[in-house]
Formats: sequence, C-alpha cells, structure tokens
Amino acid sequence: MSAVYLASSLQKGFIYHFLNQGQKDEAYCIQTLWHYKRILDPQILKKAWIRAQENYPSLRLAFAWQNELVQTIHKKCPLNWHYIDLSDESDSAKRYERIRQVQEEDLYQPYNLEEPGLFRLYLIKHCLLYTSDAADDLLCV
Repeated sequence: MSAVYLASSLQKGFIYHFLNQGQKDEAYCIQTLWHYKRILDPQILKKAWIRAQENYPSLRLAFAWQNELVQTIHKKCPLNWHYIDLSDESDSAKRYERIRQVQEEDLYQPYNLEEPGLFRLYLIKHCLLYTSDAADDLLCV
C-alpha cells in the first residue's frame, strides 16, 4: 500500500449503500462503451492501460473500513483486462447482441471494494467497454 486517505462524504454514502444493498442495485455501477473505427493492437492498448494504472493512483484504489472508512492506494494492481474478437461474426445484429450480452453479464459481476482496481476493461473488436464502481470514480485526495 502506498497511501491512505479519508473517504469523502459521498464515498461513505456509496460504501454504506453497497454494504447494505450488495450488488443487487446496479445504480452505482457505471458502464461506458466506446466504438472505434480504426485498427487497434490489443497488446499495445493493454500496455497503455497498464501504464495508466501505474501513473494514476486512482486506478489502484480500494477501500477499508475496519476502524474508519478510508481510501487505500496500492503500489501495484493487476489490470482486469478482457479481449473478445468478434470479427468472425459477419451478422452485425448478432455482433451487437453479443456486445449487449457482455455488458449485461459484466453489470452483475460483483466488486470487492477491499481489492484495488475497481474497474474492468473489455476490448471487443470494434468497441471498448469500461465498467467501474461509482465510488472509484470519485477519488478524493
């Protein structure tokens, strides 16, 4: 662990809700889907995200609440990266249905707020899905 900060009032509210409601409510889960039209190299993009995670502490954020609610910034954190190649699917309706299915499945994957890296990345050929816990998006240092 490299740093500890008090959680903000808003983060405390999110954590309280999470601990009482669990993953039953997706209101605090944020998904962003970017469509791209250029050729991307999955390994280069993955390396770029690893570098971003190394350089930006908020991407290595977790929470602890044993004594009081705090943000913990970790020195290292594995990147939660998934690559899905749908280029063999020629039917665009089926391709978009598969993307929607990935979004739906991801939405209900639980987060462990005590583990760093409160976001997931899915590079799906032709789009990038970024999912995070709302509390992670509100790093207050």
